Amino acid sequence: MMQYEQRVGSVEGETAALKSEVLDNESKYHLLHCQLAITDANIRRVSSGPTAERLKDKYQAKLVEAEDASKALRDRSKEIKDTHSTGLSQIDMMNDLIKLLQLKLDLQRREMGMAPSAATAVPVMMNPIGMGGSGSSRPTAAPVARTVGLTPLGNAPAAPAGSQFNTASGANVFVL
Repeated sequence: MMQYEQRVGSVEGETAALKSEVLDNESKYHLLHCQLAITDANIRRVSSGPTAERLKDKYQAKLVEAEDASKALRDRSKEIKDTHSTGLSQIDMMNDLIKLLQLKLDLQRREMGMAPSAATAVPVMMNPIGMGGSGSSRPTAAPVARTVGLTPLGNAPAAPAGSQFNTASGANVFVL
């Protein structure tokens, strides 16, 4: 009889443990079922109705606007890359022209008996973008605001029309 009571006690212990496990699992099941129902309701509310349409339209408009801005920036970047070297060569040619005109002015002043004046020093054109970079011979500061008017002086001889000069940078300058 003792053996029988021991078996009944162990079976009752197992039964109590299994009932407790079933209650825990049922509790978890009902909790997950309620969370699923709430999530489904939220999904239905967000994915249908006027609020969803407004949000969808708003974000599509922002997406189109961002794509247009990106395309415009890519086009502008390509344009800048294409014209950068041309712009730099124009700055070099303009610097060479300024040097040539300064030399011509100094020559005319010497022939007239006037000493070259430091007040008429012609500024060098600067790279307005500041892309000279290190190791570059190009200045990278902002452009000089003061310019000097160069006019012919008296009867000083000018270079004959059609003359061609080679400057230090290798640019050709023609006198008209």
